[in-house]
Amino acid sequence: MRKGVAWATVGVVLTRALGFVTLLVLTHLLLPSEFGTVAAIVTFLALIQLSSDLGMQAAVVYEQEEGVSDRIHSAFTLNLLIAVGATLLGILVAPLVAAFFHVPEATDLFRLASLNLLLYGLGNIYDGLLLRELSFQRRVRPQILQGVAQAATSIALASAGLGATAMVVGSLVGTACWVACLWAMAPVRLRLTYRPDVWRSMIGYGGAAAGLEIVAAISSRADALVVGRMLGDEALGLYTLAFRLPEIVLSQVAWTISTVAFPALSRRRRHSTDELNEVSWATARLMGVLGLYAVPVGIAISLLAGPIVTTLFSDRWSAAAPVLAAVALTATMTTVIFPLGDAGKAMGRQRTLLLLNVLNVPVLVGAMVLASSHGIVGVAWAGVGATVLFVVIFLIWGRYSVGIPLLPIAREMRPGLVAGVGVAVAVGLLRVAWTGSEGLVLLIVAAPVTVLGALAGLRLLAPGTLTRLVQEFGPRRLRS
Repeated sequence: MRKGVAWATVGVVLTRALGFVTLLVLTHLLLPSEFGTVAAIVTFLALIQLSSDLGMQAAVVYEQEEGVSDRIHSAFTLNLLIAVGATLLGILVAPLVAAFFHVPEATDLFRLASLNLLLYGLGNIYDGLLLRELSFQRRVRPQILQGVAQAATSIALASAGLGATAMVVGSLVGTACWVACLWAMAPVRLRLTYRPDVWRSMIGYGGAAAGLEIVAAISSRADALVVGRMLGDEALGLYTLAFRLPEIVLSQVAWTISTVAFPALSRRRRHSTDELNEVSWATARLMGVLGLYAVPVGIAISLLAGPIVTTLFSDRWSAAAPVLAAVALTATMTTVIFPLGDAGKAMGRQRTLLLLNVLNVPVLVGAMVLASSHGIVGVAWAGVGATVLFVVIFLIWGRYSVGIPLLPIAREMRPGLVAGVGVAVAVGLLRVAWTGSEGLVLLIVAAPVTVLGALAGLRLLAPGTLTRLVQEFGPRRLRS
């Protein structure tokens, strides 16, 4: 798993670095309202895309078959058929969705963006085979190509004055390059196969997995739905910018670990004689490692939200700063608990996991709707409160449904929490003592202060943590 995490991290660091550079450039070329339009399109596609394979990729990974059997060809066929249907659905409902977000003039952009669903249908199962085989080194190649193609196209078209269209076309070009690279690398070309009996058996697991992904997508995009509907496209553009930095720095790390954790935990479940103990230990350890990174980073971003926004994106985006302070905390919590969901899926508990997420959606949406009268900042802090409640319930679910005790999780989380306390104290004191302008100079000074605060917390309250990390994830262990 360590080597998989390393290669997956390489992929996400490179692609997200490209994405972040693209974001920096586009914030100087596009208006907040144009960002809001694209955010509405991305939210719409995210909800449809996750239902466009009925969990076939997850089923391919979960079943851990050898080679490319008829079941794989059947999964590819069903996945492609559903992707075609989802694409047509996206084109048909585009006027309604554009009206929902109060951007009827962008209807054609919604239709154009729907083609992404078809492209993902052509590559999804090929990507699933790489995940099943834990071939993360090969999986990095199409991801990097996708990032480069999307960045180059979006920036070039935005510079030519195409506005939101630039980002939509850039996304299509990037996805097309991703598919082309996956097909070029594949040793076997998947074929269309009609096997209803195989479809039914795979949907048994994959359907619940797809349902879980859909509900999770609704939860993660609930803020965008509420802001876009109730506060308009300019507010959504500001909110989206604030959301993007924690997404790149925190949430994407969790998703990267998840791409490794789910297949790895599934393999442990299949081959271990004590599957529950193996999965429990690995899950708690993953949460601890994520916590050691996410908690101090999330707290630092939250406390430095103002200078981060004005320095990176200019003063016209300053209204996004208080949103960033809240969203960073939400992203921190969801990042840390992410492996618990992977453990549930690996142990076949996806149905109760689905139920838990379904129950969370009305709580989350209701809180955000009630808070929308206070603008985007109210929506963001409502998300923080709802996430705290969900984390508590999620940990209880992990204990009694999956069988992962709370004590090992608490023990593994301790270093991350004390590092976060160190960062909060150090950066908090810096903000109180700082008398200069809140810009680049403050960020430069805050960087070493943040690191020193985290190290001081670990040295005082969790000694030996860094030595353990080097022993577990140092170059020698990664080569093994």
